[in-house]
Amino acid sequence: NFLIREKNELETVITRLQGMIPNPSLQKVLFELLRLRGELDLVEREKMRLNNQYSRLEADYSKSYDEELRLELGTLQSQINECENQGLVIQRKIKSMDEEIRDIQNDERRRSYDRVPTSDKRYNPSFDSYINSPEYSETPTRLKNKYN
Repeated sequence: NFLIREKNELETVITRLQGMIPNPSLQKVLFELLRLRGELDLVEREKMRLNNQYSRLEADYSKSYDEELRLELGTLQSQINECENQGLVIQRKIKSMDEEIRDIQNDERRRSYDRVPTSDKRYNPSFDSYINSPEYSETPTRLKNKYN
């Protein structure tokens, strides 16, 4: 009951959050990222469970050297390795999603910057020519005169 209520509340929050993100491609990537993080959490929990089980069986095996326990340890080790591989794959996907989010945000910034009239933009190309002009540049002689 508690988990179902928590899940419903979380879905409600996610739906509200989705409505607050104006860019549909960013919405898609963010929710894929949330899904992947949840999946990674599940894989990590499963890996911890398998590691605990492995530790218990290993302690039993060291006492009895039972062949059946040895086989079970091998199976658990392969399951742990599979969890680690799944975790690495998911982490790569998350990194890719993070990069995609940055790209989308940069595109949005570029678009919003392009919509601003030229007079309102902070960067003024004529400023570069002013800085590089001979009147503004500080030659060694000017610096010497300035500080002496």
